[in-house]
This record gives sequence, structure tokens and C-alpha cells, in this order.
Amino acid sequence: MQIIIKGKQMEVLPRLRQHIERKAHKLTRLISPRNNAARLEVTIAEEHTRSAQDRYTVQILLAGTTPMLRSEVSASKATVAFDQALSKLLAQFCRQKDRLTTARRHQRLPIKVLALARSGKLSTLEEEGRAAGTGTA
Repeated sequence: MQIIIKGKQMEVLPRLRQHIERKAHKLTRLISPRNNAARLEVTIAEEHTRSAQDRYTVQILLAGTTPMLRSEVSASKATVAFDQALSKLLAQFCRQKDRLTTARRHQRLPIKVLALARSGKLSTLEEEGRAAGTGTA
């Protein structure tokens, strides 16, 4: 997986770059090794705002997976903003992966149980299904 780190209106210091690469390695373990086209784009922007709480904005984009995932967080420090954005992205990724595995798990058709009436005949729903050709094989 390719990791791209960009800074807007600021220079990304080596210490911050190391922090991002170390934390982003956690995400590379979750992505399948066959997916070489995946890339993680991290954009850090420093904005001169009145409140110091929203000084740094971090945008993380995970492209090359289906669907594309994105998170954005503002915080007083760039490392804190990155950690929060990465945790949001991991939650999105896990939810997406869970949706895929749940969909695969429930693909099989349920076993049809014939409901017998008191007289020993099939109920009307099974008779209609059998007449339409959707009976058990």
C-alpha cells in the first residue's frame, strides 16, 4: 500500500511523518496483500483560526478499495487530529468489511420446511410454490 503525506500551508516535519507512517502501518495489515493499488492519502492543513482547538485539520483518504473511504478531523495538534481521523477511518473500514462478510455468510437459501396441515396435506403457500416450479430439488 502506498502512503502519501501532504501538507497545506505547512511543512510536514520528519517526526510527524514518522508518526503517521507508524500509525498507518496498522491499516496496511487489514488490507489484503493482493490489493497493491490501495493508497492512503494524508493531508495536513494548518489554518490560522481564532480558536486554537481547530488549528490543524487532517484529511485521510483510502482509495483503491471498494468503496473509497474518507475521514476529516480538526484538533489543536496535528498528531491528535491524525489519530482521531485514523480511528474514524478504521471504524468505517471495519463496518464495510463486516457488511461484506455478513452478506457472504447469508447467501445460502434457508432450508424449506414443509408445514403439514392437520389433514396431512401441504398448506396453500407450499402448493402454490410447487405449482410455480420452486419446489425442493
